[in-house]
Amino acid sequence: MSDSFQHGTTIGSTLRRNLLWVGVTLTAAFLVACGPSVSDEDEDGCQVGDQTYAVGESFQDADGCNTCTCQDGGAVACTEMACLDGCTYDGQNYDAGDSFPASDGCNSCSCESDGSVACTTMACANTCTYDGQVYNPGDEFEPIGGSTCGDMCSCLEDGTVDCEYCAS
Repeated sequence: MSDSFQHGTTIGSTLRRNLLWVGVTLTAAFLVACGPSVSDEDEDGCQVGDQTYAVGESFQDADGCNTCTCQDGGAVACTEMACLDGCTYDGQNYDAGDSFPASDGCNSCSCESDGSVACTTMACANTCTYDGQVYNPGDEFEPIGGSTCGDMCSCLEDGTVDCEYCAS
C-alpha cells in the first residue's frame, strides 16, 4: 500500500478474499492494520500456519508485539505496530541486554531480546522509613530536628527504627 495518511485520518474497512483492511484512525503508534494470507479451507475459523483459531479469537502475531483476530470467512486482522528492540519497565526504556535495578530496590532485572523483562525474585531485607526517608537495616541517622548531643537512630533488621536520645 503506497498511500500516505496524516495523523488522525480514518481509513475505511474493506473485506477482500483472505485480506481484511480494518478501519483505523492513525496515531503515532499505529500503522494500517491488515491480515496475512490464510487458508480458506475452514470457513468457520482461521488457519494460520499449523494453528486453527475460532472466529473472534485473538492471538499474538509471530512478531511477538502485534495482535491478530480471526474474522468471518477465514480472514485474519492484525495490528501493525512498530516493534521495539527493547523493554519498558517502570516507565523507563531499556535496550535488549541492559540490566537495571528492580523497583523493589533489592532485585535486579534485565531486558530480554524478545522485549520481556526478567527480574530476580530474592526476598528483600526489610527497610525502615523515617521522616520520609528509606533506610536499610544497620543504617544510622539523626532523629527529626537533628541532634546537639549525639542522639542517633538506627534501622533494625525487622524494619523498625530505634532512637537513642542523650540526656539534655
